[in-house]
Amino acid sequence: MPYRLLGHFLSVLFLLPGLSFAAAERAAKTTGWQSQRDRLRPHYRASQPSQRLLRSPLLAKTPASSAVAAFPDTLNILALRAEFQPDSLEETTGNGLFVLAANPESTIDPPPHNRAYFAAQLTALANYYKSVSNGKVVLNFQVLPNDENAAYRLPQDMRYYGPGRDSAERDKRLAELLRDAINAADAAGSVDFSQFDSFIIFHAGIGEDFAEEIDETPNDIPSAFLNLNDLRKDLGNNDPGYRGIAVQNGAFFIEDGI
Repeated sequence: MPYRLLGHFLSVLFLLPGLSFAAAERAAKTTGWQSQRDRLRPHYRASQPSQRLLRSPLLAKTPASSAVAAFPDTLNILALRAEFQPDSLEETTGNGLFVLAANPESTIDPPPHNRAYFAAQLTALANYYKSVSNGKVVLNFQVLPNDENAAYRLPQDMRYYGPGRDSAERDKRLAELLRDAINAADAAGSVDFSQFDSFIIFHAGIGEDFAEEIDETPNDIPSAFLNLNDLRKDLGNNDPGYRGIAVQNGAFFIEDGI
């Protein structure tokens, strides 16, 4: 597997458990069952959303059987491809758009980075969980937009959503990225969000996770898992009644996402 493709796969691999625990927790609210996420919250909750990649509950020293038991039998994933306003900034990698032209000279993470490219990553992810769970975890997914080369265009450039690791606005901008991508898909009117348990945003550019010691592109965007508490703080002004990102004219609320 090419290095960068492997990197994308591992980012989702270690972040997805947070979404899976969240889905299980939502399903359990009506039963009174205590979720695995609550039991492992000291391991699960890091101070910053972008650090949860390193603090996944599946990396904690817990029996494998208990981790598997927390997953629903089937997890339905919606993956949205999002790109930014085009730019020529030196602080970010690329121009804000997906690389769609094939390049025979590229051997690492070769384009085109289209719908099939991301579907292949999720297929690998589904195969991984099917294997390690002995078939007890099934991942179904849909990648949107359906057009092979299309993406949802966000209202800001990449630097806006990635203000830098030392910025006080960092977490808020990550929440805005999730919201703006979901809003763009909702505006297109082509998806019933209520049919999905977990939500992933695949965005153009290189993740900050691959930054070198001397980072020449400090405004690349880190991978992160945002839960309802994060969204309430950064999008809902800490309103106790905040329910998540509203879609479908308020008929459904998205509580978390990658």
